[in-house]
Amino acid sequence: MYKILIADDESIIRNNIENLLHPFSQIFDTIITAEDGLDALFKIKEFSPQIVLFDINMPFLNGLDAIKKIRQSDPELIIIIISGYSKFEYAKEAIANQVFSYMLKPINEIEFNSTIQSALDCLEGKCAKTKPKKKSQTTENQVINYLINHLSDTNLNVNTVCSHFHLSCSSFARLIKKQTGYHFTDYLTKIRMENATHLLENNDELSIKEISAQSGYSNQHYFSRAFKNYTGVSPKQYKNSIC
Repeated sequence: MYKILIADDESIIRNNIENLLHPFSQIFDTIITAEDGLDALFKIKEFSPQIVLFDINMPFLNGLDAIKKIRQSDPELIIIIISGYSKFEYAKEAIANQVFSYMLKPINEIEFNSTIQSALDCLEGKCAKTKPKKKSQTTENQVINYLINHLSDTNLNVNTVCSHFHLSCSSFARLIKKQTGYHFTDYLTKIRMENATHLLENNDELSIKEISAQSGYSNQHYFSRAFKNYTGVSPKQYKNSIC
């Protein structure tokens, strides 16, 4: 018997997921629910579930930040994201090597059942074995994750990344182009702008200056110009349009 935790700030979604778990009632003896990221962390520590279902957009501590904290102490916990962020591609990329699966709302019952069964198979040692990644593939994933995890670093540039991974600039240029389809500067701008739009959409308490800093821009005016060039509107206009 296993324990599973459902973390979502909407009670309707939590209840829906509990209903979807009925076919697995003989396998899960405990279903734990959490209303936000912090609540989820406390209950993971208290109940030690084997599987966690996480929403991304939750109060106090969002799903992505909660996952980062979990991974510091438990790299093996099976984490499944259930989110409405179909456009939030960089979030999917950031967690690609950390979560078991990423499902979109509204939840597809067939996909849900298949995902839960696959997770259970892994718990029972029935996961399909995968071939070890080549070193170059590992480095590509490490570079992308490094960029995403250091977005707020205003000194992030080609030289700092190449130095960190001991790569020549020419090798790095080929690697980043192959992995993302973008040149380094364009890709860095892309993920910084996606980060900024996500913060504008989901963090009302943050000022434009704070969002600028968290997106890697020390100068708010330069950030606003870059944001307008990328989206066609200023950060303030973008924020007002979603209110």
